[in-house]
Amino acid sequence: MADIDIERKKKSPLPWILGLLALLLLLFLLMRSCGDDDQAENTGTVVDTTTSQTVAPVAPMPATDTTAAATGAMPAAGAAAGAGWIAGVLGGQMAGQTASGQATVPSTPSDRGFWVEENGQRVFAVLQEPMEQIKDIDPGQTVRITNAKVMRGSESAQIPESVDAEAKTTASQQQYFLLVPSNGVEITAGGNTTAN
Repeated sequence: MADIDIERKKKSPLPWILGLLALLLLLFLLMRSCGDDDQAENTGTVVDTTTSQTVAPVAPMPATDTTAAATGAMPAAGAAAGAGWIAGVLGGQMAGQTASGQATVPSTPSDRGFWVEENGQRVFAVLQEPMEQIKDIDPGQTVRITNAKVMRGSESAQIPESVDAEAKTTASQQQYFLLVPSNGVEITAGGNTTAN
């Protein structure tokens, strides 16, 4: 009898490799879609690390608000991400109290009224007394505000009569605004930081 050599056929590893690649692709797509959900569900409590207060969650600002841009009014609930002293003001816990902090000035719509912004959130500020003899507040400056009284927009009647009508109207349209003594504003960067 003749000896017949029988060799077993080796199976190709290609199906295993293709299966593993398909599984990795599926895991990647699943992780990517789950990552988008985490950003949309970020509505937890915000902790203000500068003042050790816990403030309410802040609703995101609409992408475009032509009415607010035309009138100079900003949404009262504040804007997106980031905690800070302005978030505390807009959260409402500080109504009737004084607030202090540093922020940039994006615009000055009137002689005695100006916006301050920090971490994408804005609040309107009104000067109790004129400052023009000392220094001007201009857009692009960084200011340090101290002893500003946090007021509701409905309390705008308490703004001194010497304040221009545009500042009073803008303040009355806000949920909260700041009434700042003239010695409570210090220009820390941009423009004239010392008395004229």
